[in-house]
Parts: sequence; C-alpha cells; structure tokens
Amino acid sequence: MTKLDVTMKGAASLVAVAVMLCGGAAIAQTADAGDSGPSQQVPSAAADQAPADIVVTARLREERAIEVPVAVSVLTGDEIQRYNSDSIQRITQNVPGLVVGSTVGLGGGSIAIRGVSTAPTTIGFEQPVTIVADGVPINSSWITSAGFFDLGRAEVMKGPQTLMFGKNNTAGVISLTSAEPTDHFEGYARTSYEFVGDESTTDVMLSGPLTDTLKGRIALRYRNMTGWMHNTAQAIANPFNPAYPFADPPKSRQRLGDREFLGRVSLSWDPAPNFSSKLKVTVDDARNDGPGVTSQVVGGCVGAHPKVYNIDDPYGECVPDNRVSQGQLPPGLAQYIPDSKGGIDRGSFKAVLVSFANQLDLDKFKISAITGYTAWENFAYGNFDETSYSQLQTYTNMTYKIFSQELRVLTDFEGPFNLMVGGFYQSVDVDPYHQYAKLRDDTDLNLAAGTLVAFEKHGTQLNKAYSAFAQMILKPIDQLEIAGGARYTHETKASTLFNIAEHGRASFPYGKGFTDHQTFNNVSPEVTVAYHYSPDVTFFVGYRTGYKSGGFALSSTITAASVLGDFDFESEKVRGFEAGAKASLMGGRLRADVTAYTYKFTDLQVNTYNPATISYTLANAGALKQVGIDANAYYDVTSAFQLRGSLNWNRNRFGTFVGQCFSGQTEDEGCVAAAQDFTGRAPTRSPDWAGNIGATYVADLGDQKLTLTGDAIYTSSYYGAEALSPGSYQPDFWRLNASARFDLGNGATVGLVGRNLTNRYYILSAQDKTGQAREQRGVVGRGREVAVELGYRF
Repeated sequence: MTKLDVTMKGAASLVAVAVMLCGGAAIAQTADAGDSGPSQQVPSAAADQAPADIVVTARLREERAIEVPVAVSVLTGDEIQRYNSDSIQRITQNVPGLVVGSTVGLGGGSIAIRGVSTAPTTIGFEQPVTIVADGVPINSSWITSAGFFDLGRAEVMKGPQTLMFGKNNTAGVISLTSAEPTDHFEGYARTSYEFVGDESTTDVMLSGPLTDTLKGRIALRYRNMTGWMHNTAQAIANPFNPAYPFADPPKSRQRLGDREFLGRVSLSWDPAPNFSSKLKVTVDDARNDGPGVTSQVVGGCVGAHPKVYNIDDPYGECVPDNRVSQGQLPPGLAQYIPDSKGGIDRGSFKAVLVSFANQLDLDKFKISAITGYTAWENFAYGNFDETSYSQLQTYTNMTYKIFSQELRVLTDFEGPFNLMVGGFYQSVDVDPYHQYAKLRDDTDLNLAAGTLVAFEKHGTQLNKAYSAFAQMILKPIDQLEIAGGARYTHETKASTLFNIAEHGRASFPYGKGFTDHQTFNNVSPEVTVAYHYSPDVTFFVGYRTGYKSGGFALSSTITAASVLGDFDFESEKVRGFEAGAKASLMGGRLRADVTAYTYKFTDLQVNTYNPATISYTLANAGALKQVGIDANAYYDVTSAFQLRGSLNWNRNRFGTFVGQCFSGQTEDEGCVAAAQDFTGRAPTRSPDWAGNIGATYVADLGDQKLTLTGDAIYTSSYYGAEALSPGSYQPDFWRLNASARFDLGNGATVGLVGRNLTNRYYILSAQDKTGQAREQRGVVGRGREVAVELGYRF
C-alpha cells in the first residue's frame, strides 16, 4: 500500500463521517421544517448568465465582476451544470482563446490561454496557466486529469496574474470554486446517460447546518464510460518476432473508456462574527483503458494507414476521429515486462486535494491564511505507437505531492490608502518518477536475462518556492483607484535522473544519469489604474508582468550523447499592457466588456520531441510578441430570452527563433542543418480567432419551467505540435452545444444535453511519433455527445 493510498483512505473516512453528520442534520432539519416543505430557489435566466452584479474573486476579495480591472470570464454553477461539465476541458470550452487537452501518460496535459501553453510531454515543465482549486494554486499539468464537480463557479482570468495566485504565471489563471455548505438543509440526486460513449454519471449531494456554528456539505459522483474511442486493431502476424503473433484485443478493449469515483467533504465553521474557517477535502480515484483513451495517430502518414518502422498497419487510420488501432502486447512477451499483467493496456489516477482556509476580520485588517495539500499517483501502461504492432510499450508511474501555505493581510482604512501584503510557500515533491520502455520486439528481447527493455529510468525532483508580495491601493477620489505592487520569488530545484536497466540498449547506457541543483529569483511588478465612471461603468489600464521558473525535464531520455544542458531550461518571463472597459447599460439588460492587450514573452519555454533518440529537446525561444482583443456581451432581450457572445482576436508571433525540425522534415520544407526557422510564425495551439454566440430561452409554464439553450463555438486554424509539423495542422472548425431542461416544479427535472453536435474531432496537442518519420500522435477532442439527465433537488 502506497502513502497516497493511506492518505486517500483517511480522506474517505472523513467523507464517511461527514455523511453521518449531514444525515443527522437532515433529520433535525426535517423535524424543524414542519409543513413548510423544502425551499425552492430557481435562478432566473439573467442570473444564470453572468449578470453585472455577479461576485468574482479575481483579486482575492469578493468584488462585482464589472468593477474588477481584469479580463475575466465567469461561469456560474448553473452554467457548468447546463452542459454536464465535469472536467477542466468541458468547463472552459465556451471561453474563447482557451485550449485544454489531457493525456493518460507523458506529462499529463496542456492548457493554453491566448495561445501560450506548455507541451503535455515533459514532467518538470510547469504550466503557464495556474489552476486554483478552492484557493490552492497548482501549476502541474497533471491537474487536467482530475475530475471537478459540484462547483459554485469557475473564473478564467486571461493574461499574467502576478500578485494574486501562487508563485506566479505567464498566461493566466483558471480558478475553480466548489459549492459551499448551506444555511438550510438541502440536497440533490441526479443521473445522466450519454449515448455515444455509453457513459453514465450519478451525483448525490447533502448540505446543511450541523450545529449553530458549523455547516457541512458532502458530494459524491460515480462515472463509468465504455468509451467513445473504438479500437480497430485485430490479430496480425508479428513481423518483428514471428514467434509471438498479435492476438485480437479482448472484447472489453474494443471500446476504450474510463471510470471514476469522486467525493468531497466541505465544512464551514463560523464560531464568531469576525472569524470563519473552511475545510474542503476531495478524493479522486480514476481508472482507464490505456493511452488509446485520449491519443491516436492524427496525421502525417504516407498513405491511408499509419506505419511503424515502415511496416503498414492495415487496421489503423491517420485522421483525428473516434477510432484508434491499439494493439496489445502478445501474452508470450508480457512476462518480460514488469507489471504488465498479461500485456493489457491500462492506467490509473488517484488524487487527494485539501484546502483549509481561515479568515479573521479585525475591523481595519483582514487576515487570511490558506493551507493546501495536493497529492496524486499516476500509472500508465500500454502501446504508445498507436498501431496493431504495439512496438512502443511503456509503463510509467509517478507520485506527486504539493504543499502550500499562504498568509495575506488586507487593510480596510477609511482614507484613500490601503495595503495588501503576504507571503507564500510551496513545496513540490516528485518521488518517484519511474519509466520502463521497449521499442522493438526483435532488438529489445533478451531471453537469457528474461527482459524486454530498451531503457528504464528513475528520477526524483524536490522544488521549494518562497514568495513575498505587496500591493498598495490608492483612491485619491471615489471613482479612481491606483493599485501597484510586486511579487518576489525565490525557488530551488533539486533533480536526479538515471538509467537503471542493466540489459537495456547500449544507446541508453546503464548507470548514466544526472544530478542537478538550480536556483531561480524573480521580481514581477504590476500597476493598474481603474476609473469607475459610475457603479456600472469601469475603465482600466494596466502594466503587468509574469514569470514561470526554469527547471529540469524528468521525462527526457538519457542517451549516450546526452549532456546536462539537454535537460535544463531557463525561466520564462512576460511583460506588457492591457486596457479595457466594462459596462452595464439599459438598466442592466446589456452587459459588455472589451480588453485590448499587448505582451512580449522572453525565453518562452519550447519543448519538441526527437523520435530517433526517444528524447525531448528543450529550448527557450528568443521572444514571442502578442497582441489581441477580448470582447464579451450579454443582452437580455426580454426577461425570458437572452443573447450572448464572445470574441478573441489573438496574434502571437515568434521573434528570432531557430528550433528543431519535425520528424522527416526536408530541406525544401525548411530544415537546414537539423534546424528550422520559426521567426514570424505562430506557436502551437495558438488560433488567431476564437469566439462563440449563444442564446437562452426560459418558458414560464406556471409551476413548471422549460429552459432551452444553444451555443455555437468557432476556433480558427492552428498547429497542434511544437515543431509545427503539417500532420498536426488543425483547420478552423465550429462546434454546436444545445440543451433542453424541463423543471417539473416539485424539485424534479429532466433534461437533454448535446455537446459538439457538429461531431467535429479536433487536435488538441500532438508530437512526432516514435517509430515512423513524419507521423503525428495526438490528443483529440471528443466528438458528438448526447445525454439525457434526470434530477431531483430537495
């Protein structure tokens, strides 16, 4: 039993205790209610659509969204529920300029805001987008694998958010806040079934007072998906080692799916009018059917079928769709790979997320402390060449632990001057990172030693960050606010990575490795001026900077030619300006905002893959220049009918930057001396245009209500791979989401939800595929989803 298992069992015990407590509260509350019955609170259409007085925490204090000088998109809990959003990818799909992809192996995932992202292939890279889960900042891409549910709101803040969240970021912040315990007893139960992926989801929630000062909430979810990705691999001879032919994948692997259990306990304690304490513990236990759940060959093939080592796979395809050729390791070879369990592809993700927030109000001073602990264990085993031949077999397991502590003091003086000061500490411990791989049956099988291995490596990493920040807030007149501050960050990173396979290939020398100690320091200033022309009109302009530390790439492979410089990379920095306006007009019926921005990124962290050496090339691009406009509008045509729309124009272009060629790139295609010129080109996952338009109609039927929604989402073309290979090119595309929900008036609801009704499969990220020049393996966005939902709230 691992330490993470023990932690999860402890968290599960806390869930069980909370169930009993909430159950007791339910009995007491029901007895007190008499004949009044459960309360029914149905938000209006306008309230569901980010009204002008919606509260956000973009500056770590509750403010009206229209008054905050930040480009922020807000999704309410009702909006998130409307489309059965249960992951970061789904939650944020309606936010233009945001691209999120998650994998079950490699580096976990990738998040792009305004076209700035980090490849989902390297452990050791931090994301330029910080995910904040109930106030706890997380920079690792693995957080994209976590499930999120029972949310109160989601806020997407675009551009660097220097002062407010964690140790820093360069592209933005996604803040997810789970629903809070309630003052009265309530609960819900709902279940949904999605037809295309054969996916069932069941949620239950109980919330209410436990004592006069203590409230509790417990939410549980179980989700099981047979799979929207179909496995087309079939039995085939093994041209690499004929003694071990490939059999048909088991029937259970003809569709590749996953299953997940989620639980959260939330406790809110208010022992005094000026003190509050909140504890939230979330556990996540997910299993999947291996790499084919999320990735496939997406392009670059010579001919209609993918190849491995120039041998055609007749059962594979070379376009992004809902089919993958995911062959299984022959049973006779599985015995030579540790923990292969008969060669069946599989993966797991276990996580615990803890947020403990305390606030003390001393009249003129508000003191806040947030303690965070996040731990997850990821295991992935399977075929990463996406062919029936299953030549690239790897297993990876990793344990990742993050502890953070933030202390913040905000003054509340009556005069024109106020101050925020604070400190932040974070420790990140990756131990172990362990990967084992075989690349070919014929060259890697050693019967005498009883091994089938090309390389095996073991790594660790311990990061510590210390940060101090301060912001001065000056209001010379009531309408004008000038806020300026800076964050200082000091980080140390200690990393080890060694080859440990005695019988591996000579090109991956046994015992070779590196130990590295790195130190980074940064000061990031920020100044914002906001003019509140009226309570419903705000203008702002700001100078902002950001920083993302350098590090050491644990997932790179150690070859005979490797040197320490192949693994190190420097910090990424950004500076620039934003100016915007927000307004609520026509008595609040029309709400709009627009933000123009220009930024320059220096030493942008770029990661490309070399399939010949099974290694990653890390580089810092000279510069990236960014200019763009964000615009959003909400118009309540009537009390029952609303229109909404968003648009993002974002132009990212590299300055002088010469980087790695893609696999198989010729001189005619721009590969000169093993390098290509990226100058003047857009980086990966950076569409120039993105937008959406939608409508909501609410029909009042007396005691009943019918809600209809529709949203069309557009994304212009982009490349999915860092090397900008033609096989990773994603043309522009539209997606259509729609829903119909019928409220029966007694707490019961029935709904029909459609996502991506245009059935467009699109590339979220890609990289050169091992074993075949030019071909690209990538993460593909899920196609059409049609789900029916039943619910009851009391």
